[in-house]
Amino acid sequence: MIYPPSTQTSPESSCEAAAGGLGLHRNGGRHEISTWVDLLLEEQRSLTLVEDFARAHKLGDLPRARTYSKLLPASQPGPGQQMAFEVDLDACSGCKACVTACHSLNGLEEGETWRSVGQLIPEDDAPGSRQQHVTTACHHCVDPGCLNGCPVLAYDKDPVSGIVRHLDDQCIGCQYCVMKCPYEVPKYSKRLGIVRKCDLCTSRLAVGEAPACAQGCPNEAIRITLVDSAEISAKLAMKGGQNLFLPSSPSPTITTPTTLYRSARPLTSQRAADSLQLRLEPAHWPLVFMLLLTQASAGLFACAAVLALAGMLFPLQWMAATGTALLLLGLFGAGLHLGQPLRAWRAFMGWRRSWLSREIIAFSLALPCAAAATWSAWFAPQHSLFKLSLILAATSSLAGVVMSIQVYVDTRRPAWAGLVTWPSFLRATVRMGCLLAAACIGFHVSSATEESRQWKQILLAVALIAPLSQSVWHRILNTTALKNPDSPRHRNARVETEVLQKTLHASRLLNTGAAIIALGFITGLLASPAGAVLGLTAAGAAELLHRWRFFVAAQPPRMPGGIGS
Repeated sequence: MIYPPSTQTSPESSCEAAAGGLGLHRNGGRHEISTWVDLLLEEQRSLTLVEDFARAHKLGDLPRARTYSKLLPASQPGPGQQMAFEVDLDACSGCKACVTACHSLNGLEEGETWRSVGQLIPEDDAPGSRQQHVTTACHHCVDPGCLNGCPVLAYDKDPVSGIVRHLDDQCIGCQYCVMKCPYEVPKYSKRLGIVRKCDLCTSRLAVGEAPACAQGCPNEAIRITLVDSAEISAKLAMKGGQNLFLPSSPSPTITTPTTLYRSARPLTSQRAADSLQLRLEPAHWPLVFMLLLTQASAGLFACAAVLALAGMLFPLQWMAATGTALLLLGLFGAGLHLGQPLRAWRAFMGWRRSWLSREIIAFSLALPCAAAATWSAWFAPQHSLFKLSLILAATSSLAGVVMSIQVYVDTRRPAWAGLVTWPSFLRATVRMGCLLAAACIGFHVSSATEESRQWKQILLAVALIAPLSQSVWHRILNTTALKNPDSPRHRNARVETEVLQKTLHASRLLNTGAAIIALGFITGLLASPAGAVLGLTAAGAAELLHRWRFFVAAQPPRMPGGIGS
């Protein structure tokens, strides 16, 4: 609050100030020339409102004491407690002063925000209804998803204050924490190649100052309080499907956010102003290619291992070489996704709790096994090492695919639920692996045996059935979600069928073309290498579009935003 100075300016001092404007200063009846800096400093010393407030606070003479409130708790957190934001929704006017203060103090980049202001609006247009502004930042969760998912341990939760901090010098810029956090709190900086987030202004708390957002709010709608972690977990437990944290926000059971939102008005009949808005998410093209190539490699090694166990040695050397090349390209594509690729060697550190670390470890083990299988296939095909290395390459690469599936399922996003991700990733693995294995056999028609031709037909039949079955399942899921507006996948299905309708039709055309070519090879009506290349291209393009939609159509539940935000 601002308090008036303790003394009034006399007419004499006013004359002196006027003289000061001419660069004059009275001293014992003499006028001396002073600089403007000296005059301004002297004026500042006589008009320091902080000193007036400190004096009034010490004397207990606060004329507006009823409007004065503390923005920080009086004591440090005790056992089982932690610091948290407390937001008075009724006091929030949506002015975004908190956003500006946070941006200015933390030196954020243009377009980078650690605090945002959204809107809640009534479900209906009932008389007397009104919109509600919501200011939100990092919730410093009891069980933070960003911390649990980070592969390099670039997050820690302070054992005393409970503040979730990001360690910038350890971040590799994989952005997995952005996917893991249901509130999308971490923000990626392309310039720095790392993510950054709110740390409750730890440097200010250390000297007894409130965070910038709390001090910048003109209505004192934000303050810091102490919460009991166990009580928060029990309070936010979903009961009867009702979100007890905030309407239109992600389920609080995922990470247990600690922010306390208070309002004298009921919020149960409100929804986010942007809850019906459809938007495309980032495509993550390096991840699109990485997933497609690693899954194709795993499927090809699995087919090669089956053929080797069946006693067929031709043309396994080409399968092993192709699988190794695809795996290398996939891992290279993954490196392009990182903001700090030179730090990627540390990605195994989070293996105890991060599926991303486990995925990286699995594919890292698959690479030397694939290289050994390729070498032995060309130079020692009769040696027992060949079959062993081929089985190890298939096992480790398939394990990597399983880890890839869990990487996205573990985000708890409805669009990446297990019922969606498992069939999608396994379909691509089986389909592309079988097609590549059949192509390796078909390219060597002169050396092929009757047994190899039979295996080619079997592989093509499996490659034909896999996309058909998964396509039927995907259509069932979308149809069910479209009919139920309350379904968590409703918005995701709408994006695929409305916003991405053209790409959906393109995928179906490509799948149909690939299926016709596969039928031609199975029936013997088509046997040219050009046809095999065309079929592989059509199937690969269809899978590429499908994996692209996997990312851009994902509509994660998020905190309330503004209309058109």
